[in-house]
Order: sequence, then C-alpha cells, then structure tokens
Amino acid sequence: MITATINHQDLHKMIDELPSNKKVILLDFVKLLHDEDDEPLSEEDLKALDQADEEEAAGCFYTLEEFNHRMAALQ
Repeated sequence: MITATINHQDLHKMIDELPSNKKVILLDFVKLLHDEDDEPLSEEDLKALDQADEEEAAGCFYTLEEFNHRMAALQ
C-alpha cells in the first residue's frame, strides 16, 4: 500500500481550479474508488484468473471484432 502525506488545502484548491467537465470525470473516478471492493480474492477467483491467463497465452480468445460478429450472427 502506498502512503503519502496529503495537504487537503492543496487538494481542494486543485479541484476548485478544474474546469467543470473535468470535475465530472473526477467525481466518477472518486465514486469508483469509494465503491471499490477491498476484499481479497478467493482461491476460486485466483484459480479462474490463472486459467484465463493460460487460455489467453494459448490463443484461446476472440478479438472484439470476432466477438461482435459472432453475437450479430446469433440475432
């Protein structure tokens, strides 16, 4: 975990100086951080991620274009 000293006055000043369109982006990002799940991954989750990595390394995946083509064919 990274620990840093935060000067809240500087942070508030920087936020106040942002244009409105960037404040909207910042708000979305802060909400994402706030809602982030900090629970560690289960053994099952870690195994699934390892399996996905192995499948990707073996070339077992679709590009987005291939996926979209296959999905369109189903409709």
